[in-house]
Amino acid sequence: PRLSYDVLEKAFAGERHSTLQHIGAGDLIRCLVPVRKVGSRPLGVVVVSTYIPVSLKNKVGEIASVFDDYKETNPLKYPMKTTYLVILIMITLVLLFTAIWLGLFMARELTDPVERLVAGAQAISAGDLDFSVDEGGQDEIGVLVQSFNRMTRDLKDNRARLVQASEDLERRRLELEAILTNVGTGVIAIDNEGLLTTFNRAASALLDIAPSEVLWRSYREVFQGTHPVLTDVLDHALSALNSGQPVREESTQLHVKRDSGVHVYSVVAKPLRESGTNWGAVVVIDGQVVARRHNQREELQDPTAHAELLAIRDAATAVGSWRLDEATVVVTLEPCAMCAGTMVNARVGRLVFGARSLDNGACGSLYQLGSDPRLNHEFATIADVRAAECGDLLSSYFAGLR
Repeated sequence: PRLSYDVLEKAFAGERHSTLQHIGAGDLIRCLVPVRKVGSRPLGVVVVSTYIPVSLKNKVGEIASVFDDYKETNPLKYPMKTTYLVILIMITLVLLFTAIWLGLFMARELTDPVERLVAGAQAISAGDLDFSVDEGGQDEIGVLVQSFNRMTRDLKDNRARLVQASEDLERRRLELEAILTNVGTGVIAIDNEGLLTTFNRAASALLDIAPSEVLWRSYREVFQGTHPVLTDVLDHALSALNSGQPVREESTQLHVKRDSGVHVYSVVAKPLRESGTNWGAVVVIDGQVVARRHNQREELQDPTAHAELLAIRDAATAVGSWRLDEATVVVTLEPCAMCAGTMVNARVGRLVFGARSLDNGACGSLYQLGSDPRLNHEFATIADVRAAECGDLLSSYFAGLR
């Protein structure tokens, strides 16, 4: 069939155009394209025609319809999306659960030792020094637990020493009271504040004063009016005790009037000082004091009872080994040759002392045994630590021996 005039007019006007015409058992498709030179009016029109049978057209229509239905009712579109969403949610929940579990586990690892330490502190405050916290590892918490257990052991050892010392003091006190009660000589003791602490049975009979009336009272208050001579001799002795003067006896005679006449008593007063308390040694390992002793040469009348030697012996017992490689010995006075040799034999790691011993020192003054290459061990030495204070203590100590 001919093309309509309107279609041709549009094509010659320069427009592209297409038409669809039904012919018999099919469709005729025509496409019109103008032909022109650049910048000029169309010279002509090219018409392309193709005939599509009805059967092919119907098949294309069916395919298009099926495709449209497929797009609208895709059975895999939403189930796959849902499946992916479910998988994503499950993975998220697993990750969230894992993170929570790891957080709780790490928190438990931190809080468990702290809870055990709290329980240990409560047990120790209740007096149970046998309590021990399980040591888990070598991290900061583990080091804290180890320090806590070491502190508990030190407290237990110190308490045992205090209990033993208290029992020894109580036993000595009872022995001394028994002796003073039965001795025939009158014995009076005062402390450094002038209070009467001992007034035995013989003194009570000689002075005709009941012990219950004078104990823990000032001797001046008790004797000033009745026995001024006794007050004077006690004044001199107390003054020497508190001033650190050399120990010497104060003696005089006391006249006491009785019905049978005047009784004359010989009175001797002497200040008493503890031997060796100002001269001591301490053994330190890993920042912990494992042993401490004072000089007991005069107290025990033992020439080897120096503070350093006694402390080293106690330290070896405490650590269960004669080797004290990590130990630091801190002592008031520069060690003698005997004590320095003991430190060499004990493999002591370091020595710290205060005052020098110019006539007996073996760690710098007369000899240097701590760094003698001929010996099988050497140890570091730190000297003159608070030397003036240590010198004053030692001067007081030696003055008391004169």
